Amino acid sequence: MFGMHPPLRFMVARLLAEGRAGRVDELMRSLEPLYGGEKQFTRRNLEEHLQALKAVGIVEIAETSRDSTGDLAYSYRISETGRKLMARLTRT
Repeated sequence: MFGMHPPLRFMVARLLAEGRAGRVDELMRSLEPLYGGEKQFTRRNLEEHLQALKAVGIVEIAETSRDSTGDLAYSYRISETGRKLMARLTRT
């Protein structure tokens, strides 16, 4: 009716659980068709969602590197705890 989508944070965890790319720019490209028109869909918000998921043990940093501007860039992956949680959530 209103074109409701799952919460963005849930979709980030779901993409990582499916083995999709874990860099912010790659996740942005994957999520853009669903959330691209929403005000919440910004690089900063996505980074904050990843940090929040990391803080509670759902995702972990897989790799650290430098981007083209020399800033730290992280690649994330789902943790074992996150994998179990996502399996329970997607079963119901």
